[in-house]
Amino acid sequence: MEFHEKVKIEMVCSEPFVEPCIKAILSAARTGEVGDGKIFVQAIERVIRIRTGELDNAALTAVNADEVQRAALKSAQHAGATAGEEDA
Repeated sequence: MEFHEKVKIEMVCSEPFVEPCIKAILSAARTGEVGDGKIFVQAIERVIRIRTGELDNAALTAVNADEVQRAALKSAQHAGATAGEEDA
């Protein structure tokens, strides 16, 4: 039996960002090989910022779609560079 190295990433995003985030993850993570992973999508009932005690929307840090896209592209580029280093 062969084991594959695993990485777990957890993220939370508001409804308008769910599909763009899924697409970004698929684009960056899909190799077509066994072990590419899974994406689980679930609703978040409450958010509490521990430091301040802020609840729900007040506890969230606002971002816009451009920031999400830039972060996804940066992550994909980093993943590509890391994969290239492993091949060397």
